[in-house]
Amino acid sequence: ALEKETFQEVGQWYFRECQAGRHRPNLKRPKRQSTIQLERYYFDRHIVPEFGDSRLDELKRATVQAFVDRLGDDFSLSTARQCRIILHAIYVFAQRREITDVKNPCEFVTVAATGPRDRVLSDTEIHAIWTALKPPIDIDGAAISASVGYACLLATVTLQRRGEVTGMRLDEIDRDQRLWTIPGKRTKNHRTQVVPLS
Repeated sequence: ALEKETFQEVGQWYFRECQAGRHRPNLKRPKRQSTIQLERYYFDRHIVPEFGDSRLDELKRATVQAFVDRLGDDFSLSTARQCRIILHAIYVFAQRREITDVKNPCEFVTVAATGPRDRVLSDTEIHAIWTALKPPIDIDGAAISASVGYACLLATVTLQRRGEVTGMRLDEIDRDQRLWTIPGKRTKNHRTQVVPLS
C-alpha cells in the first residue's frame, strides 16, 4: 500500500518526477539536471541513512529539527538547509500524490541564518589563483585537470556560473563580435544571456 512506502522509495519517485517536470503542480518543465544531481547527493548521503527505511507518517517535527541541527553542527549550515528543503519538497509531493495525509513535519523546522557573503578577492588573491590554475597545473595534493583549470579562469573573466561555463559550446561564440550568447535553456533564469568577451 502507498502509506507503507519508505522515505527512500518516495524520494526516488519524487526525483523521477523532477526529471519529467511533474514534481510540482502546473509546472511543465523538468527540474535542472544539475539541481537534481545536487539534491540527489544530499538525499543519498544524509537523508537516506537517517530516514530511508522510515515511513513518511513516522517523522515528527522534533526529529527533523534535531537532524538539521546536527547537520549544521557536524557539516555546514548549507548542508542542513539543503536537506531541510529536500525533505519539505518530498512531503509536499507526497501529499499532492495522496501518499500521505500527515502534516508536513518540516513546515516549522528552522536552520540558522548565515551571514551575508560579501567577501571579495583581492588583486593578489586573483593573481595567485590565476597563476595556480593556468595549465600546466602543478598544485601539491590537488588533482585538477587542465579543462577544470580553464573553466575556473573563464568563470573569473566572464563572471558566469560554473555550469554555464562548463556547458559552453563553440556555436555560442561570435568571435567577430566577441560575444558569448548563452541560450535560455542553460541559464538559471531561463533567459538568453549575451556576455561580452575581452
